Amino acid sequence: MQKYGLIRSGIYPALFLILLWFIKIGEFYLHQDWYSWGILPRSISGLKGILFSPLIHGSFNHLLSNSGPLIILLTAIVYFYKKIALKIFLFSYLFVGLWVWVLARESYHIGASGLIYSFFGFLLFIGILRKQKAMLAISLITILFYGSLIWGVLPQSPHVSWESHLFGFFTGIILAYYFKENKSPFEKDNPIINDDQKYKNDFWNDVIEK
Repeated sequence: MQKYGLIRSGIYPALFLILLWFIKIGEFYLHQDWYSWGILPRSISGLKGILFSPLIHGSFNHLLSNSGPLIILLTAIVYFYKKIALKIFLFSYLFVGLWVWVLARESYHIGASGLIYSFFGFLLFIGILRKQKAMLAISLITILFYGSLIWGVLPQSPHVSWESHLFGFFTGIILAYYFKENKSPFEKDNPIINDDQKYKNDFWNDVIEK
């Protein structure tokens, strides 16, 4: 059952990814460059990029490099946090774009990497905040496979929107904190407690029993 649940969780992420490829292929066959639909910070015309920039990619290699992390991280969010997955997606989509428009360099910013970093930040910190073994395991797995993403929040290439990475990562952390009370169906009822708390609980249980 968990196998089929995982497959179903990947349906909407896969459809979103297909949309991105459909747009890129359309751009290629029409011999056009749609980068101007990206975010141009602090420009009225650039506001449309908040809605369209995650859909536009500079090259097939750009889209290909985003495809794997995007579908894996978003599928994980849908699978483990189905009830709030749509909110995580929409808030990430809008908030990252807004922050880039307000604070980023005056250049066109395109691509879905801001979403990827938001999903990464959310999965990384939600387990820590929930203090549940199952969710901490997801955080550790996220670090294991995508921990190298953290270097993307630093300025490297002038052609890479590190601002989208940085604001995406911060957005994911904020969303993890905001939704930290939302329980995943995979969590057990016994949260992780430290040794001091365990000792105190055992002590008072002994007192009550005596």
